[in-house]
Amino acid sequence: MVTKRAFPSGRFPDFIAGLLKAIGCHHNVVAGWLCLYIYARVRRIEARVNNLLEQLRAGTYRAPRQRIRNPDAPRKEFPKPDPRAWVFPNIASMVPADARKPGGRFGWVTRLLHDPTRPGAHIHTGPASAGFLQMILQQDAEIQEFAKTCPALARQLRPLYHMLGLKPPEYLKLPPRPRKPRPKKEPRPKRETFVPYKYAMRTGPIFGERLRRFGKKTSKW
Repeated sequence: MVTKRAFPSGRFPDFIAGLLKAIGCHHNVVAGWLCLYIYARVRRIEARVNNLLEQLRAGTYRAPRQRIRNPDAPRKEFPKPDPRAWVFPNIASMVPADARKPGGRFGWVTRLLHDPTRPGAHIHTGPASAGFLQMILQQDAEIQEFAKTCPALARQLRPLYHMLGLKPPEYLKLPPRPRKPRPKKEPRPKRETFVPYKYAMRTGPIFGERLRRFGKKTSKW
């Protein structure tokens, strides 16, 4: 009888280490400032996920209070957003002034951390990290249980799925937003029936009757 081994929990740091190695291996393919941005963003996600996991394991996590919006409150005027707010302060001097924020397309990190000219040259790549993350979040029972009960943890894991081009499992998906009911349209008024004049109802003589009346021949023979 073959006994099925349980997947060991706590492999998330190994995934982060492999992804950071993939960033370092592809420095000759990806721009330097872009490597620094991906590195800083992955490190920030790692710190938040590790902090949440420590609190959940120790039982000290407290969910934030739900915000209740007051519809009668006056609307606040926010200042104009900074176009370089996405740049981390520690790498701001290395990011070009005309650089645009990366991360709009699905799976953008996986496409960057892959050298098509030298396939198989590196062990750590974007597709390999994506497969490792998929295996962890599908077989690690601890993370699955914590992500189902802690929306903050699921919120931190979803950007990794978007960066690596993975379809998130059911327990990480956002619940569908309630749709506002559409206002009922007023029924259209009935069109008035058009009654033509009497002379318009009269049909003219057919073609043969016209020829007979005016004495015209139907054929020249």
